[in-house]
Amino acid sequence: MAAGVLDAPVEVLLERGTIPSAEVLAELVPQLIATHHARGYTDASLRTLVAAAYRAPRRFVSVWIPEYHVAVSELPWVRAVERWHRHEPAVAARATLTWLAETSLRAFPGTGLPTRLVYELSRLAGRAELPTPILLEPFADDFGGAASPRLLDAARNAAELLRGTLYERYHDIDYAAVRDMADTDGREGFTRLCAERAGRPLLVPQPDHWRARPALTADPAVIEQARILTTFNLATLVRDVGLAPEPGWAALARGAFTAATGPAATAKRSARAWRQLLFHLSLCDADERTLVLAWIDVEAARLPARAAARIALPLARLRLAA
Repeated sequence: MAAGVLDAPVEVLLERGTIPSAEVLAELVPQLIATHHARGYTDASLRTLVAAAYRAPRRFVSVWIPEYHVAVSELPWVRAVERWHRHEPAVAARATLTWLAETSLRAFPGTGLPTRLVYELSRLAGRAELPTPILLEPFADDFGGAASPRLLDAARNAAELLRGTLYERYHDIDYAAVRDMADTDGREGFTRLCAERAGRPLLVPQPDHWRARPALTADPAVIEQARILTTFNLATLVRDVGLAPEPGWAALARGAFTAATGPAATAKRSARAWRQLLFHLSLCDADERTLVLAWIDVEAARLPARAAARIALPLARLRLAA
């Protein structure tokens, strides 16, 4: 029975609730990449062989080793049979990347992209030759905590996509200033901005000197501000890949609100879902946004007292920003 379930298409697993979270979906990513990539081969036997090659290392390891997919794709015989794939390697990688990201957002609109999935998307983005690399944690590339170049790249995409939107107003972001930092390689300035937004000092006293606080590597509040400012890859996927999940951003916004207010929503999950809601809502057109906001008002009035209290302040800020 279990094998039959595991052999079902991912859409069926999601519909049946067999995959209950984005984190569980991320665990299946190696198999999903293998299956999706193999579909591009015209010969059925070759599809089976290539898919098996990608899946094989999973039988022999009990921990996640993301590098093995790169190793398999570089095998001489795997590279040799690429001529029988319907698409060029970069096109095929881009298609798989888009499908994975859209599947995750459509199924779990209030969760965002799990770290394991982001790692695989980063690998695919390299093969797809995207102009902007996928952002990975840690966000700093040295012990001092200065922002990495990838963080500035992601911030530039967010600024270009979300300037003048509800997302910018709600979070009180000056995306024009963020764009200037990204264009001038303002790594220290961006790090300082994240720390200030989190209410954290950049310098902390030590017994014999002052040193820079490793804010973007050690402080969760500062890291969260970096995620907010950059949207943690969503803006990059929209701008560079054309991410547009079905059935549309308005439906994803409704799904994120449901995730933020449902019975399983802890304070942390609710905050994460609310951030997703703001992103989805900002990509709606004016009419869609009006309808979603009206729907949110109706749904908010029906919430139990505890859930209503948890979102009271964010909901008031949302109405003001809108």
